[in-house]
Amino acid sequence: MIEQSEKEIMKEIMSGKYRDFYLAYDRRSQDEPDNQKNSLSYQCKENIKFAKGKKILIAPITIKGFCVNGVISESHSGFKENDDLFIIKDGIAQFRIERPKFQRLVEYLSKGYFKGAISLCWDRISRNDGDGTIVRKLMRRGVDFSFTWATYDKSSSGELHMDVDGMFAKHHSRVTSEKVKAANKKLRGDHICTYRAPIGYLNLGKKIHNKPFDSERKKIIEQLPKMIIMGEWTLSTLAKWANAQGLTTPPMRRRRTMEEMLAEEDEVKIDKVSRPVNVNTIHRILTSRFYIGKVLDENGQWVDSASHEKMF
Repeated sequence: MIEQSEKEIMKEIMSGKYRDFYLAYDRRSQDEPDNQKNSLSYQCKENIKFAKGKKILIAPITIKGFCVNGVISESHSGFKENDDLFIIKDGIAQFRIERPKFQRLVEYLSKGYFKGAISLCWDRISRNDGDGTIVRKLMRRGVDFSFTWATYDKSSSGELHMDVDGMFAKHHSRVTSEKVKAANKKLRGDHICTYRAPIGYLNLGKKIHNKPFDSERKKIIEQLPKMIIMGEWTLSTLAKWANAQGLTTPPMRRRRTMEEMLAEEDEVKIDKVSRPVNVNTIHRILTSRFYIGKVLDENGQWVDSASHEKMF
């Protein structure tokens, strides 16, 4: 079978060829890593099974950066939204959609290119008021949003059911946020570091009660204060010396590019990379109170740390 180009697929879409077909939308929330319904593979499996049972046709199209065999997979927090709002003439208000694939989906649905979309449940397709408003407007215009886990009647009761699901989705996120903030506040009150430790210390995942020394980097870093006191070294020459000794930043992943955000998860692998230190790195090391055994408490004050030892 000859693979079609994106241009040819878009031409077919715009011609109305897939007007009776659906797209499936799966979203993995960055806020809920341990939730089963958060798995893209789980959502895909459930939605495909639902479509087959209901004899719903999913569009057999693949567009790079958007969908594979009619299935859209996106990793993004759906609850968070920015506060940007633009009021333009004729009473039109605009706001920014944060999810690029969701934005493209609603654009195609609004133009009638597809009959509708399938999603596991309401909080997968939308989890903030702005995006929810778009989905509801499209539904009132006749776009069919089908949900594997829920059925919303086209009545006042169905509207209420949808309102309740949306309300509980937002409430769940707020409660989760409050619990995390409360836990962090308590830990900071106990003089425990809840944030990423600087270079020279190790961040052991969830073991935030302990920030042990990075033994290899410590050998180099602990010499820096002694050298600067000598008066013969500048930040620039210290940075060159530290690099010559093999000092690098801890391995970290860079932020995803837009192209990587649009790609399928199994297509993207961002390795952690260590980088050479520079003047700013040396300045932070020499001026941070973290290295003298201090940590920021719940009030933003430097106090004696209960989670790491001083290096200087």
